Formats: sequence, C-alpha cells, structure tokens
Amino acid sequence: MSNDQYKDFVRMFLGNGRPFNESFYEEALKLYPPSSQNRKTASSLIADGSFVCGARATVQSVDKSWLYHFNYGFGPVIHSAELGFVFDNGVRSETLAETMGKFWVSLAATGTPGTEAQWPAYDVETDRDIIFDKKLTFESGRRSKYCNFWISAYSQGFQVPDLMGALSQSPPGVSHLDSLQYV
Repeated sequence: MSNDQYKDFVRMFLGNGRPFNESFYEEALKLYPPSSQNRKTASSLIADGSFVCGARATVQSVDKSWLYHFNYGFGPVIHSAELGFVFDNGVRSETLAETMGKFWVSLAATGTPGTEAQWPAYDVETDRDIIFDKKLTFESGRRSKYCNFWISAYSQGFQVPDLMGALSQSPPGVSHLDSLQYV
C-alpha cells in the first residue's frame, strides 16, 4: 500500500460519511504516520480506534469492570480470537482454555471473574489489564499514548467508524479482500 493509498484509507476510516475534521486527521497521521509498513500501521489504527481504546474507554466509564488483552497465538491476533478459548472449542492450549473458561463462568455466576489477585478489577489509576497468553501476566498503560488520543476524540463527539463501511470503500488499487486483512 502506497503512502497516498494509506492516507486515503485513514481519511475514509476517520470520515466514513461523517463531517470530516482535518485537524483530527492530521493528529492521527502524526500518531500513525505513513511508512514502508502502511498495512500494519492501518491495522493498528483500526484496532486502537475501535477495539483496544474503545474497551479502555468503556471500562473507565462503569463502576466495576475487568479489562483483558488476548495475545495467544502465532502472528497477529485478531478480534474475537479468544472465543474458542472461552468456550473450549478446538484450541491448542487446554490450560489457557480452562483458565479462561473458569473466569467467564465465575463472572456469569458471581459478578467477578475471580479473586482480586487472579484478575484485579479495572482501576483508572493503574490502567491495568490481564494478558491471556502462554502465561497470564498483567500490564499497565497498554497503548496509552494512542488510547489517550482516541479517548479524547470520543469525548469530543467522535464516533467509532463503521468498520465494514470503511473497509468496503477501499482506496484505488487496494481490493476489498486486501482491506479485510487490516482487522
């Protein structure tokens, strides 16, 4: 994907039929600049603007919630990849599937996924989430620079783009199927 195609894609993703904010576009390009890896950068922009930072914005606005990042696998992990583990449906790691399944069952039965030590409730001060991978770990401030940008945009009225609408309007020279590789 050329730099011009990438910039067109960012413009469509941010606008997507809504009134366009040029300064927001320029800020987005500063955080996600064109490069030799435009496809990867576009994927990060989409993931941050919708899933990663959208989840963070959501947990910041409710009284009690838990945040996680699913990172198990080889190569990029896509949205909803964790569902096979939650429901123990043909996954490669039975241990991770069992752990995740127990967390989800506990959340449904008791309102908490486990003890505070196993999976702490989200707190704005620590911005901590659990990482589901070969080993369970915790992190704080996941993609903070990017999420601060997106959360500020949400608070100013920016709406998460219609992902399928944005992807179906691929820039010239990029097929619709190639665009689907962003998510």
